[in-house]
Amino acid sequence: VSYGKNVFIGAFAYLGENVVVGNNTKIYPNVYVGDNVTLGENSILHPGVKIYHERHKCPGKTSAGASKNSEPGA
Repeated sequence: VSYGKNVFIGAFAYLGENVVVGNNTKIYPNVYVGDNVTLGENSILHPGVKIYHERHKCPGKTSAGASKNSEPGA
């Protein structure tokens, strides 16, 4: 996992292999981020969010809540 500056990762969050986390990103508790996912700067993943696919790249300022579909192409 590669972390930018000013990153928050909550309790019980899982980040897979080769995950890239941009600057100023918040990953709240119980979030799952699969292998080879890139999270852009200023992103927020709220509790319970799951991003599975290695080809998924979240652009900067992405905000995802547990009720949102975080599958590629969503």
